[in-house]
Amino acid sequence: MRALSTALAGLLFVVAQRAAGVAQISAADAPLATPRLLQQLAKTSEPLPVIVGLRDGTPTGRELLLRPDPAGEKRRQIQRIEAQQTLADQMPRDQFAPRHFYESFSLISGTASREGILALSRRPDVAWVTFDGKKRALQASPQEAQVLIRSHSANALGFSGAGSSIAVIDTGVDYTVSQLGGGTFPTAKVIGGMDFADGDSDPADCEGHGTSVAAIAAGPTGVAPGAKIVAIKVFSSKGSCNEADDSDILAGINYAISNQARFGIVVINLSLGGEFDDTLTHGFCDADNPDYAVAFDNARATGIVVAVASGNGARSNQIAQPACVTSAFSVGAVYSSAFSRVRWSDPDGCTDSPVTPDQVVCFSDSNTNLSILAPGAFWNVATKGGGVDSTFAGTSASTPAVAGAVAVVHQARPDLSPVGIMSLLRATGKPVTDTRNGIVTPRLDVLAAVQQAAVKIATYGGPVVAIPDGTGSATVTVTTSGFTGTLGTVQAWVEIDHPEPAQLRVTLTGPDGTTVLLSERAGASQQPINAFYGKTDAAAQSLDRFAGKPGNGIWTLRVEDLVTGTAGRIRNFAVQLVNALAPCAPGPNVLCLNASRFQVSVAWQVPTQGTGGNGTAVPLTSDTGYFWFFSANNIELMLKVVDGRPLNGKFWVFYGALTDVQYTITVTDTMTGSEKTYFSPQGRPVSQADTNAF
Repeated sequence: MRALSTALAGLLFVVAQRAAGVAQISAADAPLATPRLLQQLAKTSEPLPVIVGLRDGTPTGRELLLRPDPAGEKRRQIQRIEAQQTLADQMPRDQFAPRHFYESFSLISGTASREGILALSRRPDVAWVTFDGKKRALQASPQEAQVLIRSHSANALGFSGAGSSIAVIDTGVDYTVSQLGGGTFPTAKVIGGMDFADGDSDPADCEGHGTSVAAIAAGPTGVAPGAKIVAIKVFSSKGSCNEADDSDILAGINYAISNQARFGIVVINLSLGGEFDDTLTHGFCDADNPDYAVAFDNARATGIVVAVASGNGARSNQIAQPACVTSAFSVGAVYSSAFSRVRWSDPDGCTDSPVTPDQVVCFSDSNTNLSILAPGAFWNVATKGGGVDSTFAGTSASTPAVAGAVAVVHQARPDLSPVGIMSLLRATGKPVTDTRNGIVTPRLDVLAAVQQAAVKIATYGGPVVAIPDGTGSATVTVTTSGFTGTLGTVQAWVEIDHPEPAQLRVTLTGPDGTTVLLSERAGASQQPINAFYGKTDAAAQSLDRFAGKPGNGIWTLRVEDLVTGTAGRIRNFAVQLVNALAPCAPGPNVLCLNASRFQVSVAWQVPTQGTGGNGTAVPLTSDTGYFWFFSANNIELMLKVVDGRPLNGKFWVFYGALTDVQYTITVTDTMTGSEKTYFSPQGRPVSQADTNAF
């Protein structure tokens, strides 16, 4: 029997350094500085708020608990204040400026320069020096992963996943943790579940993985804080709790389907998987995993989305099993923050350097059949026993973010089927390119999904359609209605289970008969068509042909198999209508290029100084301009948008940076509404030629 390990199993976060351009102070340089303070010193050269522990000769609190001496407290208070005052008097004010004196503690707080921290670390009356941080109600402000996918903004609008449940099939869930209900099972948050690995009704977590997964999906600092959890344990407490049998996992899926109505389950989360035994390219894998194909299809038919981790094998030509099954909503991982370097121990020294937000993590498995990306490094979540894990990572972490998003979208759009929810999340996601293979995949954007107008997207909800092998064609249709305004362009999600996409011709026909060729015998073996044409993937002919044409009516997808020998199926089809925008309006910070079709702006930032702003735009020619940040005499960045359609049907974006300041370029096609962003961190000047931009 094939065993599947959790997608995070063996994945160890080793080193993550925030991007910084300051000289390092080591523990040897400042032996009394705590690791927390050393981390802050690595980020900035500015003075820092600190708290200093003193050796003033008074007994510690623990010693006083053992040997109480209330009568001597007045004397001790005087002794403490004298020691604090002595230190404050002896330290130069430009090195240490005191803030608070404490008669009840052997502490003094203040602001210290880097030189002051080094000096404090050499004083015999100092026990330690730490950073004066801030405390809040647990994650009262959104964490970086939430901000990236804008789930906190969707929650603020009232969409929290309320009324829905997420089935977490994993190592169990620690339901005694206060963030997940607290108390005995079931709780107000973990409302049901089973243990199929040990054959009992108690899904208590045997490792901690499932608890963190549940916290991302529906905890108070997760994506869907209003959703409930159904804990389905498939890893045994009697063993190492790191492998699960297929039969137990399938029993868990069966339980979720059978109890869908009872618990209101809208999504199953599977943060587990197993890599293929080889490193060959693998596409959809229903033939290799018929058991999961049946289970996932049945779940979808019941109204349940199955979100599955793509795997942590650092494969750029395959995703793990069972994420590769056609009915799975497979999830890869991106970073949510910037770092100078991140190393992972598994697999084999996988390293990202430097790291920017929305960068695909090196461990995240990828191929054209990957459905969506979400933050997988890092989440700050509750874990087993009530602790907090601030570096929870892996595709195990990105998958529950998507599961939570499904619950949020279901609350906003209860009319949508599982395919409808998946197509909406893909349609509204931000395109992100995996630089390892050039594949572009949508990254989850929860706010955009809940705000998407219903009339702008139509999803095929019928059965899978077989494509005749080498003869004839197969068609599926969707109908749009209620669309108003001028049609700028169309985006189309097409998912075809066919091992040889180069044998296929794919076309899209609009309500008035206008036809666009989406794919003409293109692609590679085992890289199936799972494309969002006009968003993440380029069509063979420009979808701009639909501009100004009728938006309402029947849209037809036609697929022809031009070579005999290999059969295939149309799995999914959706059409999204995009309103034409107003032409670009030039402004002090806006560059308008190519007859005002393209709008360009640049935001700059110096993170180490806490400064930033918008670049000032200066046009040069119809397709070229530049930006300056600090002085009109100092050009920071040049950019041009070239009409390359005669060569490849695309507009090209070229830019060259003359600065090491951090910046983000935003280019918007006002005709289609498509947007591209280009990011460069501080200290890394970048120039780029994007010949497939629009």
